[in-house]
Amino acid sequence: MSVVRKALNILKRYGLKGFLNKAAEKKSAPDRFFDRVKQDYYAKEASLKSQRIAEGRFLYQPLITVVVPAFSPKEEFFRDLLMSLKAQTYTNFELVIADASPQADRTVERLTEEAGDDRFRYFALAENEGISGNTNRGLRKAKGEYIGFLDHDDLLTPDALYEVIHALNQRRAELLYSDEDKISEDGNYAFQPHFKSDYNYWLLLSNNYICHFTVVSRDLLHRISEDGVYLRPEFDGSQDYDFVLRCVEKTDRICHIPRILYHWRESAFSTAGDSYTKTYTEDAGKRAVEAHLARVGIRAEVKNRLEIGCYRLSPVPSDQIGILGRKTICNGRVDSCGLYYREGGTIGHAFRGLKASFKGYCRRAVLLQEMSGCLISYASIHPAAEKKAGKPDLSLPEPLRSMEYCERVRRAGFSIVVDPEETVVIQEPSPECSLPLEGAPKTDPYFSGVQKVMEMIQ
Repeated sequence: MSVVRKALNILKRYGLKGFLNKAAEKKSAPDRFFDRVKQDYYAKEASLKSQRIAEGRFLYQPLITVVVPAFSPKEEFFRDLLMSLKAQTYTNFELVIADASPQADRTVERLTEEAGDDRFRYFALAENEGISGNTNRGLRKAKGEYIGFLDHDDLLTPDALYEVIHALNQRRAELLYSDEDKISEDGNYAFQPHFKSDYNYWLLLSNNYICHFTVVSRDLLHRISEDGVYLRPEFDGSQDYDFVLRCVEKTDRICHIPRILYHWRESAFSTAGDSYTKTYTEDAGKRAVEAHLARVGIRAEVKNRLEIGCYRLSPVPSDQIGILGRKTICNGRVDSCGLYYREGGTIGHAFRGLKASFKGYCRRAVLLQEMSGCLISYASIHPAAEKKAGKPDLSLPEPLRSMEYCERVRRAGFSIVVDPEETVVIQEPSPECSLPLEGAPKTDPYFSGVQKVMEMIQ
């Protein structure tokens, strides 16, 4: 992929000022330090060896089907994919390959045969039905109790399926997803880790942050099926987004696995390489969110954001939210974009010190999202939430006061959401507090991924 072409596409979309701002943020982004710590985020050989020995100790060992829709992939890409499956430390799986390559192209069939693995099931499709149609063909062949999705030029880490089974033995989730990163076209260089939030419905409406590696139960798959259609062709380009939105309508048993289990290959054929040239995905994603909102009865207009693959709801449907927080700006920098739990239970201000024009890690400083808390002095509190949760405890110092109140509102059954597009300029920084909140979680469910990245520069 041409770096020059990508730069020109960004310039065309953002304009000169936006381009320069984006370049400045990229230069200072904390994940640029991933190189020096990346090995800490992958399973080491000793750990993989232990996993192979421990596999049989799981009480629950379901068959997992990994479905790959293939269409004339580069030979080295597909060979790498097969090797990443053969290297799995959890062995009770099958690989279903739905190959829509032209009849003259036997690359996928030949490489599958050469792999010599009985768990690899190859199916030649009579015609190319597009990404959704080809995937549906593969899904109909799946025998597993759980089904995972893998693109034909991407890779799984050796512990990917093991970590899925480990999670299922702790909690019988129906939708699981992991952290991920990108790899260079030659597969030798990993970069841009995406450390994700635990399930975050409002963030999901802003961007398909779930993405890869996604695994669903067979039962959930059938509950969202429409006459045997699982992925809907009319949403090709964002078919996975539409799929996930339909899944979350049918289950609340959702599990985030906070480990990098998926390598998304950057190439000329993938949106991992240059999403700016594939803007058709934007329209499909927008329609997917609109369709979801219509199904669940939320009235809001969906607008494309300037950032590729990101959306904004207008107005934000406050009836669904207990507290709607705002981003505070002080001296041209972010003061607070929500509150999060640090290690030990003290409270931090999200994205404090970030230049106000920057978008933050994975655009989290500009997207609507659920957070553990927010500064209630600048927030809108729903009357029903206030009626159930009462008033804030004014004897507590800020930001402890705000977080304690947000927890009460959450326990009353309401969400705490921050809308960074709603900003308040203040003259003095909001206070810090070294006191922990009693009962605080060990890790913040919504912000721990961002914390991982911030730790790279320390």
